[in-house]
Amino acid sequence: MKTSFFKLIFLSAIAALFAVACTNDVIPPNAENGVEARISAEAGGLLKSGADNLKSSTRATNDVWDEGDVIGVTMVNPQSLEVIAPYRNFGYTTSGDDKFSPNNASQIIYFPTSDEEVAFKAYYPYKKDLPSNLVIPVSTKDQTNLPDIDLMTAEHLSGTSTKDPNVKLHFYHRLAKVVVNLSTDNESISILEGVDVTMKGLKTEASYDLLSESLIVDNNLPGADISFPVSNAKAEGIILPRPAGEGVEFVITTTDGGKYTAALSSDFEFKEGYVHTFHLRLKSPAEISATIEPWIEGPTRHFDVIRVVTGLGITKGFETGHSLDLFLKEGTDGKFGLLENFTYEGNNKWTPGSPIYWESITGSPTLFKGATILEKALNDSQMDDILISKEVEVSPYTGVNLELEHVGSKVTVVLQSSDGTFIKADLDAASVILPNYLNSGSYNDKGEFVPGTTRGDIIPEEGVAIFPPQTIANGDNILTVSINGRLYEVKAEGTDNFEYKKGYAYTLVLDASKAKVEMSTVIKPWVEETIEFEEVRIGVASLDNNSGDLVDGDQLYLFSGDDADRITLPGNFVYDEAADTWTYNGPSAPLYWEDIPADGNLYASITRPAVDAAEGNNQSPDYIVATPIVNKGGTDNTALNFQLAHQVAKVNVMLRSNTYGEEKLLNANITLPDYAIGGMLDKGVYVPGSNKGTIALAKPAKTGDATEVTYNSASYLQPQTVAIGEDLVTIGIDGRTYTVKPEDVKLQGGSIAADILYEAGKVTNLIITIEKTGLSVSVDVTGWTELPALEFEGLFFSVSNKTSAGFENEDQIKFYKLNAHGDAVDAISNIYKYVGGPDNGTLSPVGTPWYRDDFKTGDLIAAVYPATASALAAGENTFNWTVKSSGTTNAHADDIMVAAPVADRNLGEIQAEGDVAFEFKHVLSKVSINLIAGEGFTSDEIMLAEVEMNNFQLSGIVDVINGTATPDGAATAAFTPSKLDKVYSVTGKTVVSSYEAFVMPQNITGNSVMVTVKLNDAEFQVKLPADKLFAAGAHNMLNLTLNKTGVELTASIVDWNKESDIDVELH
Repeated sequence: MKTSFFKLIFLSAIAALFAVACTNDVIPPNAENGVEARISAEAGGLLKSGADNLKSSTRATNDVWDEGDVIGVTMVNPQSLEVIAPYRNFGYTTSGDDKFSPNNASQIIYFPTSDEEVAFKAYYPYKKDLPSNLVIPVSTKDQTNLPDIDLMTAEHLSGTSTKDPNVKLHFYHRLAKVVVNLSTDNESISILEGVDVTMKGLKTEASYDLLSESLIVDNNLPGADISFPVSNAKAEGIILPRPAGEGVEFVITTTDGGKYTAALSSDFEFKEGYVHTFHLRLKSPAEISATIEPWIEGPTRHFDVIRVVTGLGITKGFETGHSLDLFLKEGTDGKFGLLENFTYEGNNKWTPGSPIYWESITGSPTLFKGATILEKALNDSQMDDILISKEVEVSPYTGVNLELEHVGSKVTVVLQSSDGTFIKADLDAASVILPNYLNSGSYNDKGEFVPGTTRGDIIPEEGVAIFPPQTIANGDNILTVSINGRLYEVKAEGTDNFEYKKGYAYTLVLDASKAKVEMSTVIKPWVEETIEFEEVRIGVASLDNNSGDLVDGDQLYLFSGDDADRITLPGNFVYDEAADTWTYNGPSAPLYWEDIPADGNLYASITRPAVDAAEGNNQSPDYIVATPIVNKGGTDNTALNFQLAHQVAKVNVMLRSNTYGEEKLLNANITLPDYAIGGMLDKGVYVPGSNKGTIALAKPAKTGDATEVTYNSASYLQPQTVAIGEDLVTIGIDGRTYTVKPEDVKLQGGSIAADILYEAGKVTNLIITIEKTGLSVSVDVTGWTELPALEFEGLFFSVSNKTSAGFENEDQIKFYKLNAHGDAVDAISNIYKYVGGPDNGTLSPVGTPWYRDDFKTGDLIAAVYPATASALAAGENTFNWTVKSSGTTNAHADDIMVAAPVADRNLGEIQAEGDVAFEFKHVLSKVSINLIAGEGFTSDEIMLAEVEMNNFQLSGIVDVINGTATPDGAATAAFTPSKLDKVYSVTGKTVVSSYEAFVMPQNITGNSVMVTVKLNDAEFQVKLPADKLFAAGAHNMLNLTLNKTGVELTASIVDWNKESDIDVELH
């Protein structure tokens, strides 16, 4: 009788379970008999300020949906928000009204046939390749097409089942909009033509979680500049919402280089779904007013700024970071006073220490002047190089333009010995003194230069000295020179004293001979004026000085003719660096003009060997070519003065590393792949090559000291451009290849990566830091022609630090690298420690970390928790495990979890970008037993019960390749599970005590005793009428209700894999 009732209840429950499963069927997308979701959508729906009614809002460009607009729609469970497969990110399009239809005939959304209510998540604009987690990438960096970045998501208003299939969606803007209206107080608005409007200090990268309707901004990235498109003096843009805070400003740049800046106050907030309108009025040349309003209307704020520049409207001669004091004369006292200190930020922009407003300045017009120290004194005996401007009269609301002048005098002393009685070594060792000179000065708090009164001997620094203007009286020494221990004096002579004037540069050329010292004076302002001693030469040659990048032994060849036809002149000229002269080397010396045709042009060239001229390296020699000069047969000048320039570029590759040793860096293979090669000289004219090939560089050489060591190699190459997407340089090291591309540029200040140009006469230094986890690159152009540095970074491997979950703090996990076949472990393993809580944490190595470079793409990895459970040797794939039958039978440290590779899900497989994901699964089965006081028993009586688990297999074999556990050996007749400190809850029941144990996955035969409960002298045995599978990863919950007439048992599987309840009564 008891058995029959048990079967009846059990079978009824199973039947009910199958009945429910059949009514929840989901209609596939191509069904013919399903109820299709009919979707309509409104764009906007924002509350008008001060009213309760909804206003039809707009997208980024117009008031209604455009024909062809596509939204993404997903069907979800309204309670759990789980996606109802397969309806994830289906595209729906509109013809321009608010009705939407499937974008693809094979992707139609149908309601479940069970009439179960569902919900919808939708967004615009549609992204076909949206990730499965429905997290939408958001970037506001590119403002060229506003609809593409106008993120909207929808509120699901109606249409939840087959009973109500008309799905109505209402879309809201999730970002903030900015409108800038530009105006000027000038009748002409020509100043606004071609204007650039930029916002600084904003974040541009974020993601939007469609399921939770939340925007996540990447605050780890620095603030960026956003340039808005401008049309008809109006700029519009879409930005990320931003809480109140400092650091946001508008910069308006006109075509004449004028910059106007307005910083927003720290209490201003950019709100989601609002348009913020700014009215910026440029007064002569810079007054700014700003109106900020919600997407409908809002408050207005005004900003007035002063633009400070130096020179004639354009700043010249100052380095970034230079400081300048601005002085102002106002009021009745007629004296200048310090207004503010300004710092030069480059690009013609000076920034005050604190803002200056015209409204705080009285008087019209107003007088300004500026002062600064251009350079500190060259040594302790000299004065700073001080600049002070003239007084400038400025009308209100106009820029302050300063012309700064040197207030000191400058001397350059040049020693020479034209008769050769003193050799170069004598002159180099000579000492020059400007005796008893005024040698100090400064400017005061009124911007006035104040010469010092102290005197002393001034020592020129590399021949140069700066000091206050002064006069050297006739008969006094202008300077003294000591050569080889003998003192030579140069005195002021003539009817006039020798005067040093403000702002003048004087070149004192002293021609020394053993008979006497002859002196010539060159007087020139630092702009242009020059006076030099006359140089007497035999003949009519006028020969310029040699200078620039000349190398001892350079051979210069001459050619005569024109661009189409040239002949080679005999012999060549060889450069002597010590004598700084060219010596002719030919069949007859010297070379006479009579031997040269007296027409056309003269050409010249120098060829220096390649850095590594080995065959097959494809390195170019260093070709140096002169600008042709008109050949007049020597009638105007018998000397030839050529201006030569390098026709090729040069690249220096400089390697650094913290993880690769010196031996590997010295043996690195560096190549420039698919470069233009083959350039050559054709009788004094450089002709670029048209071939392509790989340029191989020599093995690197160690350079530098303990503070900065690099391993360098170089090559000449013909001028060319490496475009975005092309390989710039490859480095082979320790069997691995690293590749750098132009788009790997490390951006500064919001700049955009660009093509890399190799230019003639310029050296490109590639400073490459190679690490096993990645590659970073910086480019600095120096050498023959100095260029601004380019900073860029190209990552070869980037391994994401993925968030982990499901473990306890300090858990340790062992990872095994699998062999090439993936059927057993290799000899490589590692242990990582979990730090965090059950919902979120990170993994870090216990010892030496694994680097991405230690693996190839596609390598497989398996993992086992806990780390102490296994110690597999190479070639093994299983280990033995026995769960506990005494003591704590459910300890977390005994819960074996395995992360086995799954190829089609990319689990446990090294990806090309370096990421590897793991999914740990419980390989054991967990059994929980709840004792419930039934008819005739009290809770106190049940507390005395003893529980045994019977006939379970506790030993088995764990396979780390398949992630399974297989029972092995005999079943254990009886063992006592651990009693829990905290009981489980059962709906409608009072649980007195709970017990728990791990067992091997197994099938318990029907009518076998699973659990024995002993209470006083009574013994209750729990059996199931049919076979019962205790599956891996399943938490089996057995609810035992003890009645005076027997035991009532309910069983359910919860936690790991949820199954329906089983209700059983024993009588």
